[in-house]
Amino acid sequence: MAPAGDREGYWGPTTSTLDWCEENYAVTWYIAEFCRRQRLVRTFRLVPGLYGHKGSSPYSTLPPLRLPDKGNTVSNLIMILPPIFGAMQSVRSGLEKRYIASYLALTVVGMGSWCFHMTLKYEMQLLDELPMIYSCCIFVYCMFECFKMKKSVNYHLLFTLVLFSLIVTMVYLKVKEPIFHQVIFENYYTFYYLTCFVFSFSSILYACITYGNEMVDALQKNSV
Repeated sequence: MAPAGDREGYWGPTTSTLDWCEENYAVTWYIAEFCRRQRLVRTFRLVPGLYGHKGSSPYSTLPPLRLPDKGNTVSNLIMILPPIFGAMQSVRSGLEKRYIASYLALTVVGMGSWCFHMTLKYEMQLLDELPMIYSCCIFVYCMFECFKMKKSVNYHLLFTLVLFSLIVTMVYLKVKEPIFHQVIFENYYTFYYLTCFVFSFSSILYACITYGNEMVDALQKNSV
């Protein structure tokens, strides 16, 4: 029978710095967070020197916050299966590798989130959160390369995004503070969406101007 409340399940005690669920292992003994619902979020801060010591709690608990759960084990299937299909279709259509990488990045994020919500282990939390940053870098690269020549590689942009990912990874592994990841990810995503809007508006404006010029040229030719 599945353990009730916050009892230990198959994966042992919680070691993640975030616990999105007030009723861990309520559905099955093998999955910590199974259902999606409004949850009581408990945040933790690492106590130096205690992490990894058997039988000791490596965290000091902060006051709980009631926030909506943004994901759980089962719901992450939608982040795993459709992107795999998209990657397969990209290969069949002969699209560039950046499109395939984008789909695979979403799959990795979904798999990492699955492992995190299933186990509530710190290592699995990193497997969930860090690929979110990496996938954003891939999306940004694809977006800025929309108007490039086919089969070309922007090494300067690629180096910048890889360097950014490495810096974020090293800092996050050092501070082990979930707020740091949330701030970086939210701001990065805001930048991504704003840039998408600018690119989309510019493309529409360029298409309208081009179409208008063609119409003017056609009218001038007909009037001659």
